[in-house]
Amino acid sequence: MTDKHDAHKARIVDAAVRLIEADANAGDSAARFARALFARGAPEDLVVYSPAELASVALDCYRQMADRVAGSAHVRVYNPTVPGDSGPLGDVTIVEIVNDNMPFLVDSAMGELQETGAELRVVLHPVLWVARNTDGHLTEVFGNDRPQGQDAIRESVIVFHIDRMESVSDRDGLEERLAAVLSDVRLSVRDWQAMRRRLEAAVRAYKDNPPPLPVDEIAEAIQFGDWLLDDNFTFLGMREYAFEEGADGANLTRSDSVGLGILSDPDVRVLRRGREFVVFTPELFDFLKRPEPLIVTKANVKSRVHRRAHMDYVGVKLYDEDGNLTGELRVIGLFSATAYTRSTARIPLLRRKIALVMERAGYDPDSHSGRVLLNVLESYPRDELFQLDIETLYRFSMAVMQLSERPRIRALARIDRFDRFVSILVYVPRERYSTTVRIRIGEYFAEVYKGRVSAWYVAYPEGPLARVHFIIGRYEGKTPQIPQDVLEADIANIVRTWTDKFRTALDDLKDPTRSRLLLSRYGEAFSDAYREAFDGAAAVDDALTIEKLTEANTVAIRMREREEIGDGRVDLKIYHHALPIPLSDRIPILESMGMRAMNERTYRVTRRDTPPAWLHDVSLERADGGTLDLETDRERIEATFMAVWSGMAENDGFNRLVVNADLPWRDVAMLRALSRYLRQARLPFSQDYISEALNRHTNIARSLVDLFHARFDPARSDAAASGAVEKIVSAIQMDLDAVTSLDDDTIIRRYLNLMDAMLRTNFFQPGADGRPKPTFAFKFDSKKITDLPEPRPLREIFVYSPRVEGVHLRGGMIARGGLRWSDRPQDFRTEV
Repeated sequence: MTDKHDAHKARIVDAAVRLIEADANAGDSAARFARALFARGAPEDLVVYSPAELASVALDCYRQMADRVAGSAHVRVYNPTVPGDSGPLGDVTIVEIVNDNMPFLVDSAMGELQETGAELRVVLHPVLWVARNTDGHLTEVFGNDRPQGQDAIRESVIVFHIDRMESVSDRDGLEERLAAVLSDVRLSVRDWQAMRRRLEAAVRAYKDNPPPLPVDEIAEAIQFGDWLLDDNFTFLGMREYAFEEGADGANLTRSDSVGLGILSDPDVRVLRRGREFVVFTPELFDFLKRPEPLIVTKANVKSRVHRRAHMDYVGVKLYDEDGNLTGELRVIGLFSATAYTRSTARIPLLRRKIALVMERAGYDPDSHSGRVLLNVLESYPRDELFQLDIETLYRFSMAVMQLSERPRIRALARIDRFDRFVSILVYVPRERYSTTVRIRIGEYFAEVYKGRVSAWYVAYPEGPLARVHFIIGRYEGKTPQIPQDVLEADIANIVRTWTDKFRTALDDLKDPTRSRLLLSRYGEAFSDAYREAFDGAAAVDDALTIEKLTEANTVAIRMREREEIGDGRVDLKIYHHALPIPLSDRIPILESMGMRAMNERTYRVTRRDTPPAWLHDVSLERADGGTLDLETDRERIEATFMAVWSGMAENDGFNRLVVNADLPWRDVAMLRALSRYLRQARLPFSQDYISEALNRHTNIARSLVDLFHARFDPARSDAAASGAVEKIVSAIQMDLDAVTSLDDDTIIRRYLNLMDAMLRTNFFQPGADGRPKPTFAFKFDSKKITDLPEPRPLREIFVYSPRVEGVHLRGGMIARGGLRWSDRPQDFRTEV
């Protein structure tokens, strides 16, 4: 496939070069430029373009570089004009850079593109020999080979194709940032030798005139300086500061010497306190007072040169000939790759730290424990090794060493000596580590340390643990001190799997046998979607409910509050055995109670050795905008749903009284039954209209129920019932004065009339199974009933059942909606 692409690329580039050669305004130099530009471009990236498109790109760049001023970078970010029909070139933005050849150009520019989030499509980077006249105008492009006998200079040409940026301001912003990057590169390269010479002078001063510091500290500092100079450090900036100590305290001020590299700009700062960049901090003053020749830490700013990372900061104390502290040589840059890959035994400063830790631990280096500790130190994050003091490194390395004997969650937090960030090493079980876990732990640290996640690095050392190194940047206030045990407990909760939480919730049942059974049956029963929505404790509640489902008892229902679904809403779970319940069978039941389903999700629960169960999770709110109070409403709503589902109650507007009037479903069924009688007694209103009237006057609906209970509940004494009836009737009469609708007034008065004419009922009589009867019977004194058609019987029995079938009375069947039975029986047939 590669050979095929190579051949295809060669054909396209040759065709593009021929197009340029045929252009009378281009010439041989432009053709050589085009061939050199595409020579090392990835074939698979270039073959998508036509020869005309490649020729257009090359000629445009050639003409733009013609008048570049020596000593400066030409940067252009633009959307190209597409030759002919629109092709792939119309989908890209071109980044064009022409500069004096120097190190770090490509990687620095790519670092900015990556920081911007630009998606690279093409990378072209020839380094060309060119000739320019005294005015700087391009006169010849020789290509990759140096011409013999001619004056020529090397220039770097970089062309990137990235995803198209339509916004002019976005393109201009990228152009400005790239120019700043290239300026940093130029300054760093320009002063590289000068920075090396200044550090060499500082090291030589330590050798020739050692300051009054411990000999081993001086020796290690000298060797560390030599190590930095041995191509183990990329110098980006350097500046000297003078130390002054007077009556007002100590201070550092910029010395008269000129800064080098990116610190040649006097306004550039690399240390920050809070949100302000500063020159001097109390922590730096503390370092200057200690018997230590140098400090290694991190700068607050990221490098724009070579690689995007917080720059390394090396502070070297300066002394006069008499051994007096005179200032600090501040060096910023980046440790080279060898600082991270080479053994610590070959890196000054680190090797001394490790030797001191090994000595303090007291292990024989050849013993098992000694080798384990040495491995811990060798694999410790290098940036941390450079910055940690001996005491902290000892404590942390011993804590990590213990993990090899007993793996567990561990969090080792270090607050930067300048109080700018918190560095935290976290060890978690490898099988529980994931991107999601890492993000959640980082968010937790950002919250408790009141900062933000500046960086993170994951590693997988030998053993069952994964290690994540977090850097939490801070801006304001003093960094909170969080106890290690608190951090580890909170992290343990974050990395706990859903199954762990389910197992813990089962343990709370305090029944080991039942817990094991449920874990075996439900440990893998819940889907990923369910686990995302509900925790282990909720799953235990659901499992216990599902366990009660059988072929005879197929449905269960539960309601609960869930903060995450919003104010005024409740969570309703409907459980069903073996099969899901169609949406059209369950939602109308809820809507008839005055509820509105805002969201619904269905989960299959695949139990082990048991038929599956289905869980329908519905987010509900009141349709009228009112608030549901689960403490008072839950039981009534659940009972009403089950009554309707089982056929014990009808599904109509009367059920809204369950929520609106706080009435149990059987009391609502009683009001519904009486409405059926009123319809048969020729009340000229529909059932829906009657239910609407009662829902408009819920206080009266409650009073009608109270009146019914006061008159016929056998649990009440006759004396108590008599007094209650008078008060309730009087209250209803007063409430009627506020009813403005004549129809509503008529409906309510007919209910009162029925209550007054009612003689007996079986409403309170339990059935043979001890449960309330589903069929209601009412005996009326017919002559008291208003507007009853003639001829009216002396006594009348009205029988109501919500069921269509099954209740027989003297050879006839009671149909849904009630039956008037008016043949004057001698006794009231309570068995119905």
